[in-house]
Amino acid sequence: ILPIYPFLALGAGLLLSAWWRQGKALRVSSLLLAMAIIVEGVTIHPHYLAYFNVGTGGPDRGYHYLVDCNLDWGQDLPALAEFQNRHGMEQLSLLYFGSDVPEHYGIKYEFSCQPMGRKRPPPGVYAVSATYRQGLYHFPNRMQELAWFRMNPPTHLVAHSILIYDIRNPTRRGMKVEWD
Repeated sequence: ILPIYPFLALGAGLLLSAWWRQGKALRVSSLLLAMAIIVEGVTIHPHYLAYFNVGTGGPDRGYHYLVDCNLDWGQDLPALAEFQNRHGMEQLSLLYFGSDVPEHYGIKYEFSCQPMGRKRPPPGVYAVSATYRQGLYHFPNRMQELAWFRMNPPTHLVAHSILIYDIRNPTRRGMKVEWD
C-alpha cells in the first residue's frame, strides 16, 4: 500500500484545490480540517509510533488494532519508570516486549510470565506490553494465558503501549480507567 501514498496525496491536493475554488464555506472547512490534522499530529509528541487518528479512537485505543513494531517495541520503559516513581510503587509484575533492560531506568519489577487464564491474577500491579496482551509472540498458541487481561480494562495506560492493571485490592469491583 505504501507506493500509492504519493498518488493519494496528489489526489487530495487536487480535490482541495477544487474545493478551494468553490466558495468560502468549503475554504473554511478545508482550513479547519487541515488544522485538526496538524493538531492531532503535534499532540502525540513524543510518542509518534503510537499515532492513531481520532476516527479509530486515537492513540489510547491503538493497541486494539495494531501491536508489535507498529505500536510497541519496548520504547516506553522510561515512561513506565516515571509512572512507577510518580505512583510510589515498590515493585510491579512486568510482562514487557522489547530488548532493553528495565533496570537501566530504575524499574523495580519481577518478571511475570506464568499462565493465568481467565481467573483474576494474585493481587499486585501488573505492567503488560500491548503486544503481549494481544497474545503475540511467546504466547502464540496459548492465547488463554493472558485472557483475564484482555477481558478487563487497564487502570492506566503508560505512553500508549504499556497497560497497567492495579489489582492490589482484590475486593475492589470494577476498575476506573485513568489514562496517563
